[in-house]
Amino acid sequence: PSARRITSTSVESVLEAIFHPEQSAELANIDQPRIDESTIQLPQKQEQEIATELVVLSLGPIQSFTTGPLRLLLICDGEQVLSAQVEAGYAYRGIVPAMIQVDWQQALHIACRLDPLAPIASQLAYVRAIEQLQGWQPLEPVVRLREAALALERAANVFWWLVRFANILADASLTTRSYRLATRFADHISQCWRQAPSTWVLPQYSVSAPAVAGTTETIAQLGQIADELEPMKRRLERKRLFALRTHGIGVLATGRLEAADVSGTVLQASKHGAGDIQSRLIARLEAAMSDLHVAVETLAAGESAPAHVANWEVAAGTAHVMVRGPRGDIGLHLESSGGEKPVGVEWLRPSAALLLL
Repeated sequence: PSARRITSTSVESVLEAIFHPEQSAELANIDQPRIDESTIQLPQKQEQEIATELVVLSLGPIQSFTTGPLRLLLICDGEQVLSAQVEAGYAYRGIVPAMIQVDWQQALHIACRLDPLAPIASQLAYVRAIEQLQGWQPLEPVVRLREAALALERAANVFWWLVRFANILADASLTTRSYRLATRFADHISQCWRQAPSTWVLPQYSVSAPAVAGTTETIAQLGQIADELEPMKRRLERKRLFALRTHGIGVLATGRLEAADVSGTVLQASKHGAGDIQSRLIARLEAAMSDLHVAVETLAAGESAPAHVANWEVAAGTAHVMVRGPRGDIGLHLESSGGEKPVGVEWLRPSAALLLL
């Protein structure tokens, strides 16, 4: 603070500027007041029954309620947010440059780090793109087993999101219930796979379902958790205090979401509901129920496919795939020259579209 830079080249001139700053033309120019061109346009304030004042809040870039660096500039009228400016990009990890500098197999481990909360979705997108370049179509049992692992990952994201959301709302009963449900689900997931999905979601690799699926009791427990979500959803729809804090708030129109290429439960809540916070919560719970039923059905069937080893030889060409992740569609455009590593990588992140809103 208060540091100053001067361009004097001799020790004598520097000392003279320090001890006699009033005689230094350079320091006098530095001390002149500067005009800050950055201004905030406050919206028109409407008279209300209860008088409030406009407040400008700058939150971040490190904030306890966000999972990463993010800055929010909010203009609030009481508890109502009139406008929001989102600044992202504080953490640049260089996923794309790193992937084109290593071979195909090493790039898989980097792709898994695209979304730390959804590594299976990112890995599956990369594997599907490679198989598309190879011209290889996985068998139906392999596809269903991969989709089961992806569905369980999406459901886990919903459970832990619900815990965080209930905590923000300061709803003690919902926080406690959602936390117990999320921890139960996490315990069953750890027992569900004999081998982690990261070990068998590989290009052209196939393994039998009994080799990776959990016990019958574990699968039944996952079904019970899915059945518990329906009464929770109905209770939240009827809870008056919860509706007062979520119904009609944060409404997003379907056309606006489609124009911004938003996908996932946010778009579904606007298409089939009111598009507010309450409808987005209900849409997430319904998506979790559907994912759990699909995963339980696949794991209980125990379908097998002929064993096939992984293949990392990639022909020249381009591939474009989409995978439904927890927050929307994860897209990947992959280019190959037929060499040992990719030459072009472009990711479509679902959260990036939401930031534009």
